[in-house]
Amino acid sequence: MTQENVCPVCGYALGFQPWQGASSSDEICPSCGIQFGYDDAAGGDAESRGRLYSDWRGEWVAAGMPWRSKVPAPRRWNPEQQLKSFFRSEYAVLWIELERRLKKLIVDLTPQLPAGAEGFAAELIDHNEFGVAFDTLADALVEAKVPISPATFDELSELARLMEYEAWPEGELRGLVRHRDR
Repeated sequence: MTQENVCPVCGYALGFQPWQGASSSDEICPSCGIQFGYDDAAGGDAESRGRLYSDWRGEWVAAGMPWRSKVPAPRRWNPEQQLKSFFRSEYAVLWIELERRLKKLIVDLTPQLPAGAEGFAAELIDHNEFGVAFDTLADALVEAKVPISPATFDELSELARLMEYEAWPEGELRGLVRHRDR
């Protein structure tokens, strides 16, 4: 079963892809009851769809994680284990992606960072301290007033969003953005 064939709400192994690009399957997850393309249309916006999945999951969990299909649940169906497995795989993918992107940012910024900042940030990443590593990079850039490209600022913004990090020095970093002269 591939990750694409798993319900994005409850983690149930569906046997079909809920969405393929902009096309929904119009199928219903028998576990949590969401109908792909109807309950999760979200105006075609993937980010809104993600919030909708989170809300749907919360309601399903609050209701006791009932089996929603008229067809009986599989004999050994365990919704708690299903959710635990789902979150482990979802967070593992995010974890790996954050680690890769933070390390790339360090490599890209090393020539501009104050001495030692890149080594300290890399060590923090190796110890899974992504938030502290991000703070270290951001603070080093701000304190040294290092000019950054719009692409670097965008990457910092995206990393902060992925980590659901609100307390980052966005304004100060935005002030460091330098556009190339044409």
